[in-house]
Amino acid sequence: MTSSSGSPEITAEPANPPWNLTGSVPDKPSICDYGYVVRGNAIGSTREELIKALVSRGPGQIKLAWTPETPHPVFPDKIPLLAEAFQKITIREAWKNIGWGSALVALGVVLGLVLQDWKFLYRNLLSVFGALAVAEGVWELWRSRRYDQEEVEATASSLRFDAWIGKKHISGYTFTLCAWIVIVGAAQAVSFEDSITRAALVKPAVWQGEWWRLFTACLMHGSFMHFWMNFLILLHFARIVENTIHRAYVPLIFFVSAAAGSIFSVLLYPHTTSVGASGGLMGLFGFITTAAYFDRDRFPPKYLRRSLEGIAFVGMFGLIGFEFVDNAAHLGGLCGGLALGWLFRPQREDVLLKVLSERISTLSTVVLVLLGILAAVAVTKILGYW
Repeated sequence: MTSSSGSPEITAEPANPPWNLTGSVPDKPSICDYGYVVRGNAIGSTREELIKALVSRGPGQIKLAWTPETPHPVFPDKIPLLAEAFQKITIREAWKNIGWGSALVALGVVLGLVLQDWKFLYRNLLSVFGALAVAEGVWELWRSRRYDQEEVEATASSLRFDAWIGKKHISGYTFTLCAWIVIVGAAQAVSFEDSITRAALVKPAVWQGEWWRLFTACLMHGSFMHFWMNFLILLHFARIVENTIHRAYVPLIFFVSAAAGSIFSVLLYPHTTSVGASGGLMGLFGFITTAAYFDRDRFPPKYLRRSLEGIAFVGMFGLIGFEFVDNAAHLGGLCGGLALGWLFRPQREDVLLKVLSERISTLSTVVLVLLGILAAVAVTKILGYW
């Protein structure tokens, strides 16, 4: 779109979401037609210097910029002439992912050659992450071919959304859920090998009546790295749910989705032993994805597509690392989260669900109490008290 003067027209969003709030904006110097803002300081430049600065520093450092067409400093992604700079940044980051990902895959190849066991290509967690990094880099390169102004704004808004979410504190609902997981993890640290046998999702034991393993396994993990990764992902997803939908949904979604994941695992992988909160995490991911579909005003533009891409990459991770990933639990948890997102979608006229939605705080408190009881069951079983 072009203004009457022939210059690109700067369009404004009808509503400014919280992650796009800039705070105080410095005045642009009257002697400089172009420039940018770094750490609250306005720095004048030429057109070429502005483009070069954005490419070298990135939007993480250059929060705002201005041109003759902007009445005041605005987000760099709102300035059409900087679209090419954003495209270069995307291509550069894509090649970085391809580079370090290829290095990790090469490490797996070297281990396979040295140890004469090619299973290290898919049993080695670093190789799996490397393959995913390469796939992500290739995907970003492919997308960058059609990197228009709309794509620039959607990507930048998502990055600001992530930064905004990262600064949020968790509520008591998420804190309590995390506490149960930490307590069970501490018990596992005392006797790890015994903990797997005593409280994990041992499928034959479940069929013999130890149904509580469907839930205790969701509070356990297979290693410290497994625990730490899941813990960070839980905090991230929980912050998104708390700050876009309602804080009380977190334990309820986790509990239902984790149970669904365990049931899927028992039915589809009947001869394996499983642990981990991944089913609950995939449920939170599925719930966020459904929410982004039904209520897009709460999320950045194209966030639904981003969520679907994330789910696809999780699926790819499961296919590459099938030796140590419980894909059935991931699938069950995702289905549980998607189902809850559909049930609690906005504007649904079901009277019962309206009542549940209005009493979600009470319902989630009950769930947290149940999880606390299950955590106690897991700890006492792991420590050999019964």
